[in-house]
Amino acid sequence: MKVNTNPQSMAAQRALRNNGLEKEKVLSQLSSGERIDHAAVDPAGLAISEKMKANIRSTAMAKRNVNDAISMIQTAEGSLDVMSSMSIRMRELALQTANDTLATTERKMVDLEFQQLKTEINRVISKTEFNGKKLLSGNTEGFDFQVGISAEKSNVLAYDVGSAVKNLSTLGISSNNVRSKVSSQNALSKMDGVLDKISKSRASLGSLSGRMDSSLQNLGISEENLSASNSQIRDTDIARAASDNVKLSIIRDAATATLAQSNQTPQNALKLIS
Repeated sequence: MKVNTNPQSMAAQRALRNNGLEKEKVLSQLSSGERIDHAAVDPAGLAISEKMKANIRSTAMAKRNVNDAISMIQTAEGSLDVMSSMSIRMRELALQTANDTLATTERKMVDLEFQQLKTEINRVISKTEFNGKKLLSGNTEGFDFQVGISAEKSNVLAYDVGSAVKNLSTLGISSNNVRSKVSSQNALSKMDGVLDKISKSRASLGSLSGRMDSSLQNLGISEENLSASNSQIRDTDIARAASDNVKLSIIRDAATATLAQSNQTPQNALKLIS
């Protein structure tokens, strides 16, 4: 029995101090919702989690890229749809004026509409834009769409949206008219070629849009799985943390009672002295 040193009290104090640190850690996890709220908790887990967080946020940005690309494609395809409707009407007018039942005056009147439609097709080609970028004009450069989270070429979809339709010259109808039977017959065959070019462009855009939709679904699945994996590493298991909190509270009370009892031990020496 000693007075100067009380090992039992020291042990109780150490246990109470360790309990306080553990309880502080559990309360921090409960309040933040994160099991790893600082690097000292799990250095390896933190490194893995941070990389996953980078991939998750990059995947979300890739999804935005894909949605923007789909919007661009839909803009171009919408203009091609309008051009297709006008080209069909022009073919209809060429067919009408290829008939000898029309007089010269009537052919000239029909040609007015034909020329207006031709001018409008040229205007649509030159003015179709997305975020300031020409989509159908001859100055259009190729577009690269970043649809993956890495710089690999397989994660970049490329398409030259203006490869098939650039201007009236490439469509082959810049000088066509329907003012005579012969010119109408010539325009009739030219319009078939125009419709073919527009249809090929629309088909290319449609196939690319379908691929974009598939990429978007794949990115969504990747983001979901990465988030679930990161949650397993980083997030707090609330049920377990709450249970640990209750356990630590009981241990703290027990340690406090033990400390109080151990502090009474030196007083027993007074009884021997007295």
